[in-house]
Amino acid sequence: MLVTADGIAVTQGAKKRVIHWSDINRIAAFRQDIYLGMVVCIAIEALDGFTVYISEGDAAYGTLYDALMQALPTILPMGSWFLELSQGRVEVVKLYDRPDMTA
Repeated sequence: MLVTADGIAVTQGAKKRVIHWSDINRIAAFRQDIYLGMVVCIAIEALDGFTVYISEGDAAYGTLYDALMQALPTILPMGSWFLELSQGRVEVVKLYDRPDMTA
């Protein structure tokens, strides 16, 4: 995964794809239990349903969230949800929903 000025460049196998900031439909953070404990992950869903996942251990995690906050000003700041999620007080946090453009 590579964060660019236009969005997120993702490589999955032989497929390469860019999710443009304007094509993000929703973002959620969730806990994933692993054999040594727990990790916080973020799911980013594009308008066409394509979803990419990143965990807090990935090198691009901090850079990605900083870029998301710049590109999507209504996303929840990490400080408002990370501790509750990592301590198990909640399982999933909705971080961003694309505004309804039909209204």
